[in-house]
Amino acid sequence: MSDSDKIVPFPDASAIEMEAARWIARRDSGGMTPDERTAFEAWYARSVQNREAFTRLSETWDAFDVMRARGELRATGLGLSRRAALVAAAAGIAAVALLALAFLILAPNRVDVASYRTEVGEQRTVALVDGSSILLNTDSEVQVRYSPTAREITLVRGEAFFEVAPNRDRPFSVFAGDGVVRAVGTAFAVRLLSDQIEVTVTKGDVALASRAERPHDGIASEAETAKPRQLAMMSAGQSALFKDKIERLGVVAEAELNRKLAWRQGMLAFAGEPLSRVVAEVSRYTDVQIAIEDPTLNDLRVGGYFKVGEVDAMFEALTKSFGVEVDWIDRSHVRLRPAA
Repeated sequence: MSDSDKIVPFPDASAIEMEAARWIARRDSGGMTPDERTAFEAWYARSVQNREAFTRLSETWDAFDVMRARGELRATGLGLSRRAALVAAAAGIAAVALLALAFLILAPNRVDVASYRTEVGEQRTVALVDGSSILLNTDSEVQVRYSPTAREITLVRGEAFFEVAPNRDRPFSVFAGDGVVRAVGTAFAVRLLSDQIEVTVTKGDVALASRAERPHDGIASEAETAKPRQLAMMSAGQSALFKDKIERLGVVAEAELNRKLAWRQGMLAFAGEPLSRVVAEVSRYTDVQIAIEDPTLNDLRVGGYFKVGEVDAMFEALTKSFGVEVDWIDRSHVRLRPAA
């Protein structure tokens, strides 16, 4: 074996950095498809050089993004202003230029759309690429539309809890029915009722707005985010019911807030609600059809904690503590009536 045969070529550093820049561009432009994510993970695990390049350029680009958000950097056409160039030079202009080039190539107008849903009795957490997350409740569906300038979610049906990563340059809007909820760095739940929207805020502030019409395809567009008419502002600890106007808005006691959002821990909590409302709520989590045979039971006040989807525990409590007789007609139908 000659000496030349013993030479092991090192990976091309510039090619690795360009590939790392491409992956960062895909990540920050609104998300990656499952296939892209799999390909990225394979590339990232392939070598130490890949990991180091990705980490180094990510840190540089994050610092560049912060400076740009503060107004310290200003784009001028396809290049940087004189002041931006000086700042970029201090931070590492080669890395910034490389990343900017990747964004220009890969993500100038990129829009990513995805749908997520749950079946009856199912709950699911969706981690979004910007660090936000969505917890979907039973029988719910959302459509996510991320672009370079906006984060838009359409709640098609059901209920979801949103934890929003702060980014004032990229608004986070939830469209539900004829309403819009806008937030920055907040946590809140949105429930789509038959003709109204219920919003409960646990952190930060949100703005409620009304819009004239829904997108024909169920997915909000950036142009439509400018149309809604603002109705009110909400803060942590408040709950609201609205559509084209505010029907109810006020502070919720902590105990009531915890009951209202107990579904996030897989529980349903009641504190004296009428049986008709309890049955309606429990029915969201099960395929069992529950009928109140005697109308006199509708206003029976019920309290207790029940695990979502486990109707037997509720039926047992109704029988033992509330004087209700439970008749199973078949595996999917139950009738409630006063105990003899």
